[in-house]
Amino acid sequence: MAHELSVIVGYVDQLRSVPTDGVPPTAHPLTIHNVFREDEPADSLDPEVALGNAPGRRSGFFCVPRVLDGEGGA
Repeated sequence: MAHELSVIVGYVDQLRSVPTDGVPPTAHPLTIHNVFREDEPADSLDPEVALGNAPGRRSGFFCVPRVLDGEGGA
């Protein structure tokens, strides 16, 4: 790992040699604007529509294979 760290430090030294006088500090290279929409209430999907393409369902819920072994929970 010493070799890899040395290479990284070398790259940082190269960056220090780049002339940045007159370049304003930025957090992002592109102009960013707020792309979020207003949070407005809307009707929910009908459960039959929401589960329409579900490969498995039980009692109005998605039915999926178990991903954790054992008991317990949150």
